[in-house]
Amino acid sequence: MKRKVIGELGDIDRVLSLIRTKATGSTEQLAARLGISKRSVERIMSDLRDDGFPIEYCKNNHHYYFAGEVKYEFNVVIYGQDLVNIRGGRNHSICGEDEYPMAQRRWS
Repeated sequence: MKRKVIGELGDIDRVLSLIRTKATGSTEQLAARLGISKRSVERIMSDLRDDGFPIEYCKNNHHYYFAGEVKYEFNVVIYGQDLVNIRGGRNHSICGEDEYPMAQRRWS
């Protein structure tokens, strides 16, 4: 079970990192990149939006982006051992505008 949860955190971090850097491409391209179905990508985006992430899709440039400032942190500590520590964030930008991503990851 631990492996599954940690793996899912890594997958979420990857999706958020691709969104932050506007490197998702279209829904179909993101699905191919992640090795999942288009419907799975749509479900992930819906779940992230339900959790409060301001994710939008730019129809002009064909990528997902954050429509507001986003900072996130995931920590997994078991018996005092820091297994996963993921932090990321970015400045607010609109579709097509340059941004300056900031992220730190540490996998133990």
